[in-house]
Amino acid sequence: MEPTNTRKIRDPWPVDTRERALELYIEQGTQSNLPAIADELGVPLDTLKYWRRTELWVEKRRDLYVSVGEVAVGDLLSKEIAKRRQMLRDYEYMRDVAITAVEDDELEFRDKKQAIDALNMAVKGMADILDRGISTIFLQEVAQIIIDEVDDEDTKKRLGERLVGLGSVWSARGASR
Repeated sequence: MEPTNTRKIRDPWPVDTRERALELYIEQGTQSNLPAIADELGVPLDTLKYWRRTELWVEKRRDLYVSVGEVAVGDLLSKEIAKRRQMLRDYEYMRDVAITAVEDDELEFRDKKQAIDALNMAVKGMADILDRGISTIFLQEVAQIIIDEVDDEDTKKRLGERLVGLGSVWSARGASR
């Protein structure tokens, strides 16, 4: 007599099939369509759900997007820093030319008043750039403290959104000067 509760054990799925399923899941982002992945790969939907749960696909996708986001933010910050450095150099040059024009009678300006106005504009521009840089660095350091110290992802997200809002307020304040 044969046992009635025998289960047909299938050979495990090839590693490349599992890896391809994860790749498709990550590529589709938050719009991941497990039934479409199951159809494409010929893997049962329940198997994909099992893999997603046991192999932590959601966490892997989130971690990947966070690391990609950090790289993107890093690139943006690098470009912003380079732009600010160039603006600072331009203001320094403008300041130096204006100081020379005020001190000498050989003017590169229409008159001394125009040279003084240029000097004033250069000094204000330099102060604004330096002030924004300090504000940005401060917000970045606060964000890093939150990342390091807060475990709850929802709280991190809410605090991050508030920091972005605060950064916008500071940027607007600097632009309105």
